[in-house]
Amino acid sequence: MSEGDNELGYVAVDMQSSVIRMLKMEIFGCENLAILDDYGRLCADSMLRAAASYGATIGAYRIESRIEALQEFFSGCGFIQSTHKFISPLSNFIKICQN
Repeated sequence: MSEGDNELGYVAVDMQSSVIRMLKMEIFGCENLAILDDYGRLCADSMLRAAASYGATIGAYRIESRIEALQEFFSGCGFIQSTHKFISPLSNFIKICQN
């Protein structure tokens, strides 16, 4: 994710069995993802929604993450913790249109 020439961070994803999985998220300038300020929450939310949108484009129906440091953020976004991962339907973040 960038703003002009300034890189703000990134989220690494893959897809497995119709689930888009967020593997890693980094917000440049944020030392600890467990303690997000307003800027960090804005960046994390933008990257989460970008991952969800990408997942819907390639056929996913659910999003999951194992990024432990973002537990509080994910809980606030409607994710449910299941064992060592956080899961949510993509419909919590984007509208999936039927053709």
